Amino acid sequence: MTLWQFLEFVNLYHYVDFPLPMFRRFSFFYPLLILVPIIVYGTSIVTNEFFAVDDELLILDNPKVHGFTFENFKAIFLSYDPELYIPLTLFTHQIEYALFGPNPHVYHGVNLMLHIGSTLLLFMIFRRFFTER
Repeated sequence: MTLWQFLEFVNLYHYVDFPLPMFRRFSFFYPLLILVPIIVYGTSIVTNEFFAVDDELLILDNPKVHGFTFENFKAIFLSYDPELYIPLTLFTHQIEYALFGPNPHVYHGVNLMLHIGSTLLLFMIFRRFFTER
């Protein structure tokens, strides 16, 4: 039984907030939107190293990320750097560091999943706004 058959069976098809017909008509785009980032950025998960571009600055050399405390949380959101103010990114790095330590597989895997999720969400929003009803 597919998700659509289940929703129709329990009569929830009309109560779901997202546009289900959009998923049926454009279902071939979703695997593409998932596979392309995995193909392009999947090597970052396979390699067991941090990248010299910004991983050392944001994760390894950043004391705000190394402890999951209220002071570090406050410092992430209240300190302002005009060149690089990214509190949500640093907050996810803080959670990852507290749970897994300095493991590049985790950081790059979570980052890839967040990018794929935001890509799918943006695609659904565009389809919602630009699809004729």
